[in-house]
Amino acid sequence: MNFRRSAHNSRVDPTHNNSCACPNRTSHVIADIELWRAAHRIPDSDLRPTGPVQHHLIEARTQHQLDDLLAEQSEPVLNWLTWIREAVPATAEDPGTIRVARECAKVDPAGVWLPRHLREQTTRPLPDDHKADALRYRLEKWLNPVWKNDRERNSMRNPLRVAPKPTPSHSPRIGG
Repeated sequence: MNFRRSAHNSRVDPTHNNSCACPNRTSHVIADIELWRAAHRIPDSDLRPTGPVQHHLIEARTQHQLDDLLAEQSEPVLNWLTWIREAVPATAEDPGTIRVARECAKVDPAGVWLPRHLREQTTRPLPDDHKADALRYRLEKWLNPVWKNDRERNSMRNPLRVAPKPTPSHSPRIGG
């Protein structure tokens, strides 16, 4: 496996700071992931960057950190992180912000229509705790639309069967 040889031959300090803004940060992230894959014997056929979900606490945390570092390398995700942090500066320290940015980048990578909804949903203050989760909840209907196309949505606006209108026998009794 080529990545194992390159990870073994690379002179990457395992204690390097992943948050540095150095120009070769991408190569550090790739080396870290290659090393992770080699250490966990993840086959080349497994297309997930960090392989199967780890369940031991320390390994799970490290896997999440590697996944987050890899996601930050994506330009749409970086753009969404910027837009979210501009709309709600308090999300800068929230670890859930990267997840929201990933989901936003997945449905609107170029930021054509979703930033307008982001601005609308951040006009009201977010709760003090879990701001990113609260923001994600407010954006849910655009991140995971129920209807995939307009034809399905329009067919439900004019259904063939409509609910019956309440008749006096079904209405609540007024006055006893």
